[in-house]
This record gives sequence, C-alpha cells and structure tokens, in this order.
Amino acid sequence: MAARAPLEWRQIANLQTMGIPAAAIGFKGLTMQSDKAICACDGTNITIVDTASGRVKEKMPQRSAENAIVSPNTKLLAVRSKNALQILNLELKRPSQSATLPGTETIAFWTWLTDTMIGIVTATSVYNWSIDGSSSPVKAFDRSASLAGTNIINYAASVDKKWLMVVGIKAGATPGTVDG
Repeated sequence: MAARAPLEWRQIANLQTMGIPAAAIGFKGLTMQSDKAICACDGTNITIVDTASGRVKEKMPQRSAENAIVSPNTKLLAVRSKNALQILNLELKRPSQSATLPGTETIAFWTWLTDTMIGIVTATSVYNWSIDGSSSPVKAFDRSASLAGTNIINYAASVDKKWLMVVGIKAGATPGTVDG
C-alpha cells in the first residue's frame, strides 16, 4: 500500500479569471488571514474571494488601498494606504474606525491578532491597534535589530498579550537556504 502524501494540492480558484491582475497576486497585494477568504488589492479594487465556494464574495472600488486583511471571525475588513489605516464594516458597507501611524512609519506586515485587535510591524516598531472605541495604535515594543533586512512573515500574541512574537526570514549565506 502506498503511503499517503502529507499534503494534498488542489486548486480552488484561479484569481486571474476572477479579474484580479497577475501583478496583484503576490506578498504585497494578496492576503489570507484564515481558511475562509483571500483578499486582493490591485490599485483599483479590493476583491474578497470566498475560499469555500471559490467565488468572488465582495468587490469594491478602492484606488488608494495598498493592502487589506479580512477578519477571520467577523464581518470587518482592515484597509491600509501608507501609514493610514481604516476598518470597514462589510455588513453595513461603511467605515467604522480609522487611525494613522505616528510619523512616516510604513507598514512591513500586519495581521488580525484577535477579533478586535490588529498587530502592525514597521521597520523600527511593533504596534497593537485595538479597534474598540477610538484608540490609535499603541507601540508594543521596538523591532529587534536582528530582524533588519528580513521579510516579516508573522506577528503573533499570547491570549493575555504578555508574549509577542515577530517572525522574519531572509536568504541565507549559503545559496538555497533561509535564515529566520
């Protein structure tokens, strides 16, 4: 009897046939915060694809959006452009909150930490933004110098927010290896 492969590969959707340009299909324009949805920003539209059906769930014009992340458990969409952040309520079809990062910091990575908190990593700092009320992002800590030159691929927090973790990778000194 043949051993079963540890991964099963199957295509659930072709994003280009859904009107998402090839240039938007990459680390900067495409996000997947859970197994429920894929979100693409192409400079003209934000497109949300339902992974269960493989169909476009939402498509909305958004010319200035650089990136967007769909909340895994709520009907919220976080949108960013440079250091400006906005939360959109997808049920009500309107913005519910906005904030701006201090100074000219640009976002290297961001993610939903909980249903009401977004974690934001910049080149020098890490912020947590509670979307309850009207608060601004709060600096959690300075980004470690050991992460200089890395591509940030994750930021996570313990349930009580006492432990925070940033993960970055970069090409290793030996060809074909990764440091991180």
